[in-house]
Amino acid sequence: MVAKLSTEITANTIKHKKEIKKTISKIKAKARLKRMITMLPFAGAAAGIYFEESEFQEWLLDNPDGTRSDYLCEITDIPSEILDEVINELPQSIKPNKKLIETISPKCQK
Repeated sequence: MVAKLSTEITANTIKHKKEIKKTISKIKAKARLKRMITMLPFAGAAAGIYFEESEFQEWLLDNPDGTRSDYLCEITDIPSEILDEVINELPQSIKPNKKLIETISPKCQK
């Protein structure tokens, strides 16, 4: 009985950790998209580069054998609903064309 409960607790813990990680990834993806859009002016680009480098260094802590290419592929794997949500929140005058975003996204193998 105790072993069964212990197994269930472990399984639930793993499930919740995955759900939390997925939620955090979605939040970071949304924030990243907003920053990318603000990178157009020079000051925004400098700030965006700084933030991206900081997040890359943070990512390296969890992925010590990872490369920049691995990181870029991981961060560009943004679900379309997040992309649509961010684009829809923008004023019409600065909304990028969705095809442009798809064109500039790196091609990564799954």
